[in-house]
Amino acid sequence: MSIFKLLLSAISALFIISCNSPSPANHTKKFDTYISEKFEKDLKSKSNITIAVMPVPNRNSSTVADYFRKNIIGRLEQKGYSLIDPKVLDQALYNFGQKTPSKLKDISAENLRALTSADFLLYGAVETSSQDGRIYYSGSLLLHDLNKQDMWYALSNLNIEKKEGIDPLSTVVEYLVSAKTTPIGILFDVISSEKEIYEGLEFYVDTLLSSLPDGQQSVNLVDEGGRLLDKATTIKAD
Repeated sequence: MSIFKLLLSAISALFIISCNSPSPANHTKKFDTYISEKFEKDLKSKSNITIAVMPVPNRNSSTVADYFRKNIIGRLEQKGYSLIDPKVLDQALYNFGQKTPSKLKDISAENLRALTSADFLLYGAVETSSQDGRIYYSGSLLLHDLNKQDMWYALSNLNIEKKEGIDPLSTVVEYLVSAKTTPIGILFDVISSEKEIYEGLEFYVDTLLSSLPDGQQSVNLVDEGGRLLDKATTIKAD
């Protein structure tokens, strides 16, 4: 097997390992949350609540932002909410002229009501960094109604101790590429570090959403109202 094929196999294995990862054992966090009385009443009175998860600003990398958003959508679906298809949402926002996630909050309440039939909009932000053997996460989730009123939010700082010990996959690759100072060895080290960041990011999303009450059972949305996002249906997490 060629070195190139072996590296591809190693990369695939790393991401398979990262799926359904257990919660980190050694971590610390700070957490703050709020929920409005109106949102609590809506949860009790509505049989179905639809949320549009807005694009996440790219503070570290577009990959981190996209993975953060994908995990939020998956967790919300599991909690019993209906979700606007993010591809439909992104295209609608693009057509409207909003091409930068950092400026999404500038959209007026009137325009939001024209854009989407969702009950609520969820805005997210996340930053990650790594130093002194720990991975740091800082971010927030903010739920607005279509009048731009705060319904729920969660703010959290989380840091997780990096894993120690021998990684058998890393040992094999290190042996085959001779040293970690080779280009392939360096790349593998980067991928290993990224894997830990994504594992922690999944736990971080769970932390942020822990204070959001469950919704009702998700159902398909069929709305022929003609607005840009009315063609969306409830989506399932990949």
